[in-house]
Amino acid sequence: MRLPVLGGRVAQIDQLLAPHHSIGWDFDGTLMGHPNSPLMHDYIRRFPEKRHWIVTFRAHGLEEEVFSLLRGDYYTHAPRRADFAGVLNISAWAHYRRSRVMTKRERGWDGFETRAERNWNTWKGRACRKAGITVMIDDDVFAVQEGCETYGIAFIHPMAFNEPMVARRWPVLVL
Repeated sequence: MRLPVLGGRVAQIDQLLAPHHSIGWDFDGTLMGHPNSPLMHDYIRRFPEKRHWIVTFRAHGLEEEVFSLLRGDYYTHAPRRADFAGVLNISAWAHYRRSRVMTKRERGWDGFETRAERNWNTWKGRACRKAGITVMIDDDVFAVQEGCETYGIAFIHPMAFNEPMVARRWPVLVL
């Protein structure tokens, strides 16, 4: 596969993701709401032969709205549902348990890390490993990187893709 050249060099996103054939993408703050979201959308659309997964902490049915949000008025050139292998989301029970612990912490409880917090912080790495995903792109270093390291999943923050937007290559971001 020949990688596109941008300003005399291969684009960073292409270089970083070239060795990976199954990629996990966080939704909130990464595919949706990050300055580099259009760049990531473009990558997904240009590499349909790769297996792209949305891996999200959304639960309680909210994971089902990711595609309508992604293709809404904000990102008209975003990938479609068909561009993804699927959505992996944390269970409603795990979400509930962590929410309870976080409420206690907000009220001043300063105990050791709980099992619910540990499960939350390692869930994306574990889910990626189970699905055969080799790299996770996520903006939440604190809640994701530890799990990726534990399960041998490469972790990339979306800021690693910073490169100039070029009108002939990147879709127009509609605000």
